[in-house]
Amino acid sequence: MLDLQKEQTAKINCSLEHFRTSSFGFDSLNLEVTERGQLSKPQLKASLQASQGTFNHIEIDSSIIRTQLDLSQNTLFLPFQFVCQGKIDKGPFSIDLAGEFQENEANSQSLLLQSLTFSLDKKKAQLIQPSSLYLSEKEVTLSPLNIAWENNGQLLCSAKITDDSLSGTFLAQACPLDFLHFLFPETYISGNVSANGSLQGSKIAPELHLSLKTKSLVIGTQKQDFLFPFDLHLSCDVDEKSAAVTGEIYTKA
Repeated sequence: MLDLQKEQTAKINCSLEHFRTSSFGFDSLNLEVTERGQLSKPQLKASLQASQGTFNHIEIDSSIIRTQLDLSQNTLFLPFQFVCQGKIDKGPFSIDLAGEFQENEANSQSLLLQSLTFSLDKKKAQLIQPSSLYLSEKEVTLSPLNIAWENNGQLLCSAKITDDSLSGTFLAQACPLDFLHFLFPETYISGNVSANGSLQGSKIAPELHLSLKTKSLVIGTQKQDFLFPFDLHLSCDVDEKSAAVTGEIYTKA
């Protein structure tokens, strides 16, 4: 009979090769799980590694996910790391991120993003400082998320939402739009965007102010069939009694 309280170590290793579907596949996939501690409250380490894979429009050269799960405590604590390299239509890309997820007491969760580096076709972005997201029944808080690009582009935002109040700020300076290709693979997008906005008031009477400008924006179904470059200027003001949106388009044909 197994002793659930006895300290022990176990390792599981699974591998799968040459698996393909219409939208997903890989040449090699390896899962390794190591368990330590008591079976009733184990501590798990897991790594999932894939090579030469495809996911829709993304070609994956290599990727790995590492995590640790400690069930010996009363709360869930889950550190993680994700590293991936591959290619899409825009060119080669790489992602390297690390963080922690924690299930807190009083039915709340927190997500800490410790590091993030992302590059696409020689355009590189990175997280300047750790950022956290806190979720509970009465509050949502995003601590300053600060991402910078090598071309001096920057994205900075923070927010706090409670039952009684709303507050938030958003700032974007010359952020490249090429990265949207991951979200919209069938659309060709290039150019950059600058914006600033603020959120205040309450859920009953919110106030939103947003100003957005794009530069050399190009949108099309594919690179060979695109619209001519244009600049877009947009402003939006919303309060309890009214909403106003104005915009201008400057073409470069």
